[in-house]
Amino acid sequence: MKIKSHKFGKMVVGGHEYKKDLIILTDEVIPSWRRASGHNLIPEDILESIMKIVESKPDLAVIGTGYSNQMVVSFNLVMLLESFDMDVIAADTTQAVQVFNTKSENGEKVIGFFHITC
Repeated sequence: MKIKSHKFGKMVVGGHEYKKDLIILTDEVIPSWRRASGHNLIPEDILESIMKIVESKPDLAVIGTGYSNQMVVSFNLVMLLESFDMDVIAADTTQAVQVFNTKSENGEKVIGFFHITC
């Protein structure tokens, strides 16, 4: 899956426009993703999707932390994702989109967690 375009508060993936944070799996978008504590990303924030994440067997998880890099990614979340044998990269959303698209185009199985505002 490729992110076709993005800007503050908007992302286009697979021909659909999203205006809220989202999770991109290898073949599915989970829209309107919410976190328990706003700008903190913790393991509980992905538990609803964990089976889909594990089943997709990604090589890499890319985390977009917002355009101003405001979202803090907990160490426990990184450890959880790595325990499923995937690498984890967290960066501001612009950089994260670039990494996500480049790795996807190179044939890697990539999933993404994107905070699309601040």
